[in-house]
Amino acid sequence: MNIKKHRLAVDLALALLFGAVAGCGSNPAQVAVKPSKADFTIEFTPDNSTTPTGMAIAPDEGDAFLQVVKNPGSNDNKVTWFSRQNFQVKFVQVDDQTQPLKPGKELGDENRDWNDAKPKSGGWEYTLKLRQRTGNEPETVVGKYIVRHVGTGKDFDPILIVRR
Repeated sequence: MNIKKHRLAVDLALALLFGAVAGCGSNPAQVAVKPSKADFTIEFTPDNSTTPTGMAIAPDEGDAFLQVVKNPGSNDNKVTWFSRQNFQVKFVQVDDQTQPLKPGKELGDENRDWNDAKPKSGGWEYTLKLRQRTGNEPETVVGKYIVRHVGTGKDFDPILIVRR
């Protein structure tokens, strides 16, 4: 009987963990809907000089869990970063940040090296167009992205997860 109780407790813990990760842990009756786009604002925070020593990225500290949609509208399946200062974005493997994403596991139309932000509306913007899945089965791809402040070469690194 003790083994059954232990197994029930483990199953319950896993169900709660999965529910929290899926976004419905706080309200089990509500189904979590993942967005198909994300818009981030980057603010480089300087020390007493003009050299940034930190980065604030909003919302959610630059992390996102997105669901790619099959028939996207003009604003779907995109991730956009905006900053008042010039920056670059590079996508790497979570477990080995010295390596680009593995072939077939790219998030979208990113380059294997640095992706340059373009001047826009008094600042700088980079947009990643997310890739649709290639097979019939849904897949989840994970990438870590590094944001580089162009003026100083200082790097910062949030995470992006895409389900397609």
